[in-house]
Amino acid sequence: MAPLRPQQYQSVIAAASEVRDELGLSDEQPVDVFDAIRRRGLWLVFQPMDQVLGVTLNHGSGGIMITTRRNPALQRFTAAHELGHWEMHGTEDMWDFDADITANPSAPKELEANVFASNFLLPRRLLNRRLRDKHVGHDDPVTPKVAYEISRDLGLSYTATVNRIAEVRGLSAGVRRELLKVAPLDIKRDLLGGLEPKNSRAPVWNPAPEQIKDLVVDVGDEIVTTIPENPSTGYQWIPSGQSKSVPDDSASVIVVDSTFENSNQREITAQSGVATGAPGIRRFHLKANAAGEWSQELSLRRPFEPPDKSIDVQVLSGRVKPSPEAVSSQFNATPQVGTQ
Repeated sequence: MAPLRPQQYQSVIAAASEVRDELGLSDEQPVDVFDAIRRRGLWLVFQPMDQVLGVTLNHGSGGIMITTRRNPALQRFTAAHELGHWEMHGTEDMWDFDADITANPSAPKELEANVFASNFLLPRRLLNRRLRDKHVGHDDPVTPKVAYEISRDLGLSYTATVNRIAEVRGLSAGVRRELLKVAPLDIKRDLLGGLEPKNSRAPVWNPAPEQIKDLVVDVGDEIVTTIPENPSTGYQWIPSGQSKSVPDDSASVIVVDSTFENSNQREITAQSGVATGAPGIRRFHLKANAAGEWSQELSLRRPFEPPDKSIDVQVLSGRVKPSPEAVSSQFNATPQVGTQ
């Protein structure tokens, strides 16, 4: 892939900055790209396209189609990529496949759209602020875990985030390659304490219990949190029934696993009945099943006792966002276009 010439590159950055400025977006806050498309006066629809990731069309007032067959992070980047096509190449229809977005595209217009998307979704000031929040100084190395957490927090892909970090930080090609060699799945396993994610493509979050109430995740995301526990007392943290949703009873986060890890780092399952006698932590693995607000009560009690015999209770709560396609029906009609 031949890089953009400096003049081209600066022109693309200027285009992304101009759109952000016209929309009144702060360079230190994440952007809702789907809302940005709506505010630019474009229609936006989601279709179950297998090979095509996104389409920019000039029919009528113009609009963008995004596949439903990819995860929300790739959908967001694809939407920003298509917005770049509209802003910079608005006189022609663009049909984008994996090679045009997720790989290193060779076509100049695809490369320009990728640069636009990266700068639009992750401007320099926002990236530097997130790095500071992770206690990464200007001369400190960026670890794969930090890159993953920034990508997850902003709803971007790991690859797109690493590429943007390399660009802003001026990382060498070798350092960039080393970061990209790390599989996000391995980082997720580490966040889950060695457990396997239920969905290898889903983001994994690891907040403290008191931080979950501020957590907003996508449908399918997985959450792991830990609470101190001492099995020698006979008491353990147990979920009290199913999670409750507010106000939609179909919306919930479910507990998919519970493990105990003692001070010697040995894990036993909650169902095994093995007691180590040493204090440790109870790790809860949860999955976001559907959109809505939710709460899950955990009670500290002996396994054979009912919940009303608990000696302590913690309530986990948070919010699951609707999928992008569920919130995109703010547009009138989809133009009739040919299939590809």
